[in-house]
This record gives sequence, structure tokens and C-alpha cells, in this order.
Amino acid sequence: IRKPHNAIWDINHVGPWDAAIKGSSALRQALLGAFFDELHVLTGEMVTTLLWDMEKFYDHISIPKLINRALELEYPIHILALGIQMHVAPRALKAYDTYTVVANIFNGIIAGCTQSNIFARMLLYPIMHRSYYGAPYLYINSFVDDIRQSMADEDPHTLAESIVSAGEG
Repeated sequence: IRKPHNAIWDINHVGPWDAAIKGSSALRQALLGAFFDELHVLTGEMVTTLLWDMEKFYDHISIPKLINRALELEYPIHILALGIQMHVAPRALKAYDTYTVVANIFNGIIAGCTQSNIFARMLLYPIMHRSYYGAPYLYINSFVDDIRQSMADEDPHTLAESIVSAGEG
């Protein structure tokens, strides 16, 4: 029931920075990034790259913020309701032969869920949008919670200032 709706929504809500989409791969994005670097080095510019790995990103997603963002981005409400029910359902944790139930889950989504990548991309969308359109010489892409931010310039001081200010955007 979810996959056709997710596919339609996903096609209509892809940013030019999105790499975690159908037909793409982490390898393809790495090659595009390497091409950016090599092209600018060949033209005599210096390149700086920041690689962001959002450690524990899925564990810290606020469910209320996720719901608000999904509604803003017109995610199908019935699919959202199904996904949120799974992500906030009581969970049992096991350590060796001991079990415990975790109650009241308001933060964190399950990384293995088929909707988790879409949910993560929803939350990153406004940040990526501002970065992509706000810094004209910034090459930025994301593979869900792995983000590459690169810039090139002939002057190392300008380059350093530009990459830092692009990150503040």
C-alpha cells in the first residue's frame, strides 16, 4: 500500500542535491564529487570539502517535527499515519537474556523502515535547500544523512571564509 504512494511523492519532492533516490548510488555521488574536485584543480583552483556524517541522526529525529514537516511537504497523510504508528510503537530491548520495554517514544525513527530515508530527507530538505540555493559556488549533495559540501577558489583565504559562511546558511 505504501510503495506506490511513496514513489509518486518521492519523484515530486527530489532536490537537486538528493543522491538517495531511485537510480542513484553512493558510488555515483562519490564519482561526481571527485569530478568536481579534479575539474577545479585542473583549472588552478584549490578545493575544500567537508564530509558530514550525521551520527545518530535517526535516533534524534523529533516525531512532532517530522509530522509537521511531512504535512508542509504534502506527504500522504494515510501513509504518514501508518509509518508514525510503527515508529512510536512500544519497543522491547534485549540484552543477553534480559528484556525491557521502552515506553513513550517521541524521538527517533527506526533506521531499517522503508519510510525512514524519506522521513530523514524531509527533515533535511529546508537545510539542503538553503545551502544549495544560498551559496552560488557550493557543490552540495546528500545521501540521506551523509552530506558532502565542497567549494573551489584560487585564493585559500576566500575559500576558507566561503566554506564556513556556506555552512552557516
